[in-house]
Formats: sequence, structure tokens, C-alpha cells
Amino acid sequence: MGAIVSFSVTTTDNCSSSVVSTPASGSVFPIGTTTVTSVATDASGNTSTCSFDVIVTDNEDPTIACPANIAVNADAGSCGAIVSFSSYYN
Repeated sequence: MGAIVSFSVTTTDNCSSSVVSTPASGSVFPIGTTTVTSVATDASGNTSTCSFDVIVTDNEDPTIACPANIAVNADAGSCGAIVSFSSYYN
């Protein structure tokens, strides 16, 4: 359970440079807070790092289906009854 999150991290430098983020953009992020760490590396091997949080929130209520009312007689010789039923949820 989670969400696919896409983001963009940019870098500038006097030499060519590239950025690697972990986890990567387009990954499935779980519900909760995940810290993404991005590292920019230029052609000379110099690096710079930044981090940010991706927060995925579950705002959807679960659904449930209950059976109809159940009416039974007490079990013989007993002051009650054993009753079985199922509830369904998503």
C-alpha cells in the first residue's frame, strides 16, 4: 500500500553533473514519511547532497458489510446460543 511519487531534483555546476536520488523518482512510497537523499556528482568527482521527505497519507476510510439481524432460539438446556456470522471488509 502506498503511492507512486514523481519528483525532480536539479543540479547546476561549471562542469557537467548528474543527480542520483534514493529512493528514485517514480518509486512506490509506503504510507508514512520516507526521506529521499539526492547526490549530485560533477565530472571532477565533486559531490553535493540534499534530502527531503515524501509524506504519503491514507485518507480513505475502510468499508465494512455486516449481515442482517440474526434471531435464534436458545440451545437446548442452555440459557444462550452459539451463533456464527461473518463480517466483510476491504
